[in-house]
Amino acid sequence: MLPGMLPRRVQPLAGWSIVAVFALIGAALLATVWSTRASILDASEAVRCGQADAVEQSVRADLADLDALPTSASSARSCTSAAKTACATSRWSRTASG
Repeated sequence: MLPGMLPRRVQPLAGWSIVAVFALIGAALLATVWSTRASILDASEAVRCGQADAVEQSVRADLADLDALPTSASSARSCTSAAKTACATSRWSRTASG
């Protein structure tokens, strides 16, 4: 073998550089978790608002179909049926119960 082709001795990584690498990986993981958490909170809020709008529209439609002024009983019945319908069609309730 020629003298110029001899392998050079590679300096081992210093201890602090390994610690720095793990610290950077931890920081990247923390940033990912934090940004995902914020997105999930926003999505949950959107779902809640959407469910509330669906229940409100259902109650309004039921009250519009009444022939007379709504009574407490008819309003309660309309709210209960709208809430049951919204919960039955909700993806969350299907995955949580089954």
